[in-house]
Amino acid sequence: PPPRSIPLSMLPSDVEAMFQQAFTESGVATGRPTAKAWVAALDSLRQQLKKCTVSAMHVYPGHLADCPWCALDNQGVIYFIDLGEEVITTGGDFVLAKVWAMVMASVAPPALQLPLPDHFQPTGRPLPLGLLRREYIILIEIALSALSLLLCGLQAEPRYIILVPVLSAIWIIGSLTSKAYKAEI
Repeated sequence: PPPRSIPLSMLPSDVEAMFQQAFTESGVATGRPTAKAWVAALDSLRQQLKKCTVSAMHVYPGHLADCPWCALDNQGVIYFIDLGEEVITTGGDFVLAKVWAMVMASVAPPALQLPLPDHFQPTGRPLPLGLLRREYIILIEIALSALSLLLCGLQAEPRYIILVPVLSAIWIIGSLTSKAYKAEI
């Protein structure tokens, strides 16, 4: 098993054998346990569970001397967070087969009637007048790219610094005129 996890050997030998049969190659040859066998084995295991004396959140198979969950807690692995809630058991009269029969007997809710696409009549509205045309947007993108290249080139030739305010003005004008476009988005 992975580090800091519970080993399969913590289960009673009959349930451990079922896991081995179900999830290893031996199940292919001999056949995997049936659902009925699983229900019977797990119901039997459930009836043999012990409550931990340290944490109300821990229950474990009755054949074990110590709580395996506490051992993991002591290693710093916390699987169950005790919120101080009291756990109320339903008693020993729970039978999975009866509950499953009740689930199967329940009636599913009716299917939702989804609206069809042809029931919608969308209406368009014109774009705001201040939206830039695509050509201007491309021009602004080119100017910004040129500004980026210029700033990189200024490290080699500082005398071209005068172009920075000019290109910045172009960028500011582009930003101001695109408010209508931003409002549309």
